[in-house]
Amino acid sequence: MSYIDPQDEPPDAARESGDMFESPVPVPAANIDDGPLRCVQFNESYARYFALAIERMAYYDAWTGTDADVQRVTQQVESFIGDLLTGNCP
Repeated sequence: MSYIDPQDEPPDAARESGDMFESPVPVPAANIDDGPLRCVQFNESYARYFALAIERMAYYDAWTGTDADVQRVTQQVESFIGDLLTGNCP
């Protein structure tokens, strides 16, 4: 079962290359820890795999926006990955 709207699926080229950010995407207006929030739980052995999947979002060229916005989002993603790997949960 897929929870992804077919209209939101990446282009074939992105799927083939494995890069979901083949073209930069806009920086979200909200900070990563602004509400409303979503929560998920998983076995800790999966943490490094999720971190690797999310790591692409820490690259500057994944985003479009002002330099300040891109710097903000990449720093927040790096912090999120650190929390993911250390098990730092609220």
